[in-house]
Amino acid sequence: MKDTCRAASRLPSNDEKISEKIELLKSCFREAEEANDNETRQFCLLELGSSYHRISDFDRALEYYGRFYEEQKNVPNQPVETNVLFKKIDRLQEKIKGSNEKENTLYLLKKAVENIRLGLTITDTTGQIVYTNPADARMHGYEASELIGKHARVFSPPAQHRKMTPDEIKRKEQWRRESKNLRKNGDIFDVQLISANIKDESGHTIGNVTICEDISERAHARKLLNTTLKKTEQQKERAEADSKMKTDIIGIAAHDLKNPLTAIKLIAEVIHTMADTGSPIVEAADEIADVSQRMFQLIDNLLKSTALESGKLRLNSENVPMEFVIREVVVANRTRADQKEQGLSCEVEENCLVKGDPTWLYEIVDNLVGNSIKFSPIGRPISVKVAREGSMIRMEVIDKGLGLTDADKKLLFGKFQRLSAIPTGNESSSGLGLSIVKQLVELHQGKIWAESPGENMGATFIVELPAL
Repeated sequence: MKDTCRAASRLPSNDEKISEKIELLKSCFREAEEANDNETRQFCLLELGSSYHRISDFDRALEYYGRFYEEQKNVPNQPVETNVLFKKIDRLQEKIKGSNEKENTLYLLKKAVENIRLGLTITDTTGQIVYTNPADARMHGYEASELIGKHARVFSPPAQHRKMTPDEIKRKEQWRRESKNLRKNGDIFDVQLISANIKDESGHTIGNVTICEDISERAHARKLLNTTLKKTEQQKERAEADSKMKTDIIGIAAHDLKNPLTAIKLIAEVIHTMADTGSPIVEAADEIADVSQRMFQLIDNLLKSTALESGKLRLNSENVPMEFVIREVVVANRTRADQKEQGLSCEVEENCLVKGDPTWLYEIVDNLVGNSIKFSPIGRPISVKVAREGSMIRMEVIDKGLGLTDADKKLLFGKFQRLSAIPTGNESSSGLGLSIVKQLVELHQGKIWAESPGENMGATFIVELPAL
């Protein structure tokens, strides 16, 4: 039996004889086990481990080496050759462990690539496809096996064909682009591509990987959006042109009416002076003058509104103490307030400076105070308060008048809006005043709003302007 084992071990380990050698050694190993011949048995274990090692069957090599190792590791005074063998077995175990980990990692990577919804194709440096995942093949209408060996140009419409040289492929590290790809049935669709070079351990480019995403729906949505935006822009331009034309026409008409109305008012006043006291002519002249004045005010508001909308109104800004503006407005409106027995008061802190145009700041305050007088019943007080709050100057015009409904608040600063309240002294209202005020406040980088508990409960108009 020992002679048979020795003869088997001397057989050449080439491809033709290795299988025969392994079978002979296995046969000797079984006989040695039956005969309890440990020496021959251990010899066979070593030779079998070595034979499997030579053909890279590491699992079986480790099986036979391991059995020998387990039987001999606790035996004292092992020969040098045996200790060398033990180290060889340890290295083999590490090699198998590393190989298994790599196999597991490669398996997971392969499954991930096969299951992602994005297409992935690998080409060599000539552009030939060496791998494509199922998603990429399916996206283009192919089976994956059909694409192996084909040039990557199979994915491109003929109009896009241009052969990239190996140098060009190597030079591009990574690039992203949107393009159009070709399906097997001839359909062309939108894609987003991300490509990168594959390099070996020496840094040499050995191929290319491209990730492909079908963005047909996204491209279609973007096209629709661009078309809609273009139409919207065209409609906006037409609306702006129409609005400008309307504004220009209103401005021209208002300007042309202003002078005749001034003349009518002057004539009415002359007639009033020349007519006898108590004459019906005096009453008629006063009515004409009053109507002319209301029309003149309406036209003046129209001109202001058109100037603001057209951007022609310019501010002559300077440092303005709001105290002076408020007191000037209160003095100018006191007679009107006294006629309706409305107490008009003001409370202004010192050093409330703003940067603005004094004329238009006066217009803002005058309009708000005038509105409170106009829409407050007889005997209801009106007050104006100005104070600094942080970086802003805050002005409040407070009345105890007809108040604002929720519906009023929504319409408050629109042009030609009619609210629920009506003037309490038969005053006229153009519906433009608050619209003009809002535009003037915003022109001064401020903001305006109104607060009211409700109908018949008064209102507070608040303006905030940047403080100096």
